[in-house]
Amino acid sequence: MASTSWRTALRTFLDEPRVEDPPGRDWRDYAMVGVALISLLLETVFRNDISLPTISVPLAALIVVALLWRREYVMPTFVLAFGGVLLFDVTALIAGEESINLYTTVFSLVFMFSLFRWGSGKEARIGTILAFTVGVLANIVDDTFLVGDLIGGLIVLCLPAVFGLAIRLQTANRELEEVSRAQAFEQVKNNERTELARELHDTVAHHVSAIAIQAQAGRFLAKSNSLKGAEEALAVIEEEASRTLTEMRSIIEVLRDSDSPSELAPQHGLADIDSLIPSAATDTPTVTINRTGNLSDIGAAVDAAIYRLTQESITNAVRHASNATRIDVTIDGQPDAIALTVVDDGRATSSAPSTPSSRGFGLIGMNERAALLGGTLHAGPHPDGGWHVKASLPRRAS
Repeated sequence: MASTSWRTALRTFLDEPRVEDPPGRDWRDYAMVGVALISLLLETVFRNDISLPTISVPLAALIVVALLWRREYVMPTFVLAFGGVLLFDVTALIAGEESINLYTTVFSLVFMFSLFRWGSGKEARIGTILAFTVGVLANIVDDTFLVGDLIGGLIVLCLPAVFGLAIRLQTANRELEEVSRAQAFEQVKNNERTELARELHDTVAHHVSAIAIQAQAGRFLAKSNSLKGAEEALAVIEEEASRTLTEMRSIIEVLRDSDSPSELAPQHGLADIDSLIPSAATDTPTVTINRTGNLSDIGAAVDAAIYRLTQESITNAVRHASNATRIDVTIDGQPDAIALTVVDDGRATSSAPSTPSSRGFGLIGMNERAALLGGTLHAGPHPDGGWHVKASLPRRAS
């Protein structure tokens, strides 16, 4: 299983481009180069068996200094290091000398690491072929050629490549996880915005609709010189406006306090259904609420959804049902579900949301609520006139 994962990762890497914006040089790079140059200096002073020192020593110094640019110029510095050694070995082979035998050239392995850590997949393929060619040629030039030494040398070449690839894949996975977390966080925020929009609509629309109707009634009564009726209408407007402000403030308080637990959000339920009955006033449909069956042991989400669906259904009936005098709400606690039915006796107006293409955010939000909880909702004209809404929600959301 692990080998399959590595093969898949390797195939993916071979198609990758070069890493963008690699880190620049820091003190560790200069320290490494300094140690390498000191090592080269000591070899030059104390060793007398260096192969072609007039060529190998300057070449080794150039390779060491090139380490400072191994990230920005991955392939050029790699070719300089291994290509330079390859040319030297070919020259040594022609001259009958040994291959480059400076210990300092061990720092060339850093280029192998950089190739797989920062280079592209294409560069890694080319660089691996070049490095293996250098390794094979170095053993052929050596008078004491042994197959074991050749295999050991190639393994040593592979180790920094594997190490660089492992770090690269680990970094890529970490970046992918961060992107996934950011996307998940953004999705949560979008869900919260949608929920907030639904809450604001469900909460405010109901009260604002009542305010608008009472304002119309108040204007009519004022023109009719019915001061008592106008006063009652104004009282209802004041009450509904106060409720609206209270609801909006409770939502805004939760938004302002990022540490507030979700339980602080305004969550009404079946116990608050009676508050949806409008205050008695002229031209306001009578709302009756009937409860049947077992309405206990209901999930919190379902409890809140029943309230919001009832609220939106009453709001739609008041807003769109022409000449409605009665709105009947029935909540039935069935063994496995809670059934909600809202029926009015009015006449659906041309602006009623009777088709999917014309229905407003209210019915869209109602359908979303029901679907998210694993329930169903149907709304449309009633055969006997008026408008009816039927919803069925599981007692506990799945």
